[in-house]
Amino acid sequence: MDSNNQDSQNAPIENGDGRRKFLQRSAAGFALAALSSKSVWATNIGITASIVASGHGSDFAGGFPIQLQKPGYWRGIINSLPEKEEKFNYVFGGKLIVSAGYADKNRKLKVVLNDSNFAGPNNINVMLVAMYLNATYSGFHSVYYPVADGHPFSNPKSYAKHVYNEALQNPLNTAAFLDDFLNSCHQGGTCTVLG
Repeated sequence: MDSNNQDSQNAPIENGDGRRKFLQRSAAGFALAALSSKSVWATNIGITASIVASGHGSDFAGGFPIQLQKPGYWRGIINSLPEKEEKFNYVFGGKLIVSAGYADKNRKLKVVLNDSNFAGPNNINVMLVAMYLNATYSGFHSVYYPVADGHPFSNPKSYAKHVYNEALQNPLNTAAFLDDFLNSCHQGGTCTVLG
């Protein structure tokens, strides 16, 4: 390693924006590294990080900041959206994720968002619905999350099924990761996955 490169890696980042960009790029780099290694892919962090890095190594957001709405926003407007009547199993391809007890796969998305009995461990089902709606409404509702327009996923439901399958492997960590992702990429936040 040459000394100039080493010095630049050890130099302190002076402002908050620089630090934030550094951390986001580092996290994205880790996520991309996780995609290339099967052993890392199988770890909890590799799985949940792959959700964000679903651009499969390309900047699926075109260099623009991702902007997402949190579950509370979708909860407030779900009754005005056609997706309110969609059933969880139709969108995600499986039953609600539960820690114990009854899993009713036929709950409508509006019920999952509004009834805490169906939120799942660490609110995973609510987070999944929010991510699906963000993918569905990219370009509307102050959302920019172009993951379901043919690159990398063909439509919002194929994206939803991917995220759901990842969540099945570790619902608690996935929910925590999605919550952090939604909070960092919410309106007013700065969130660029790659670039």
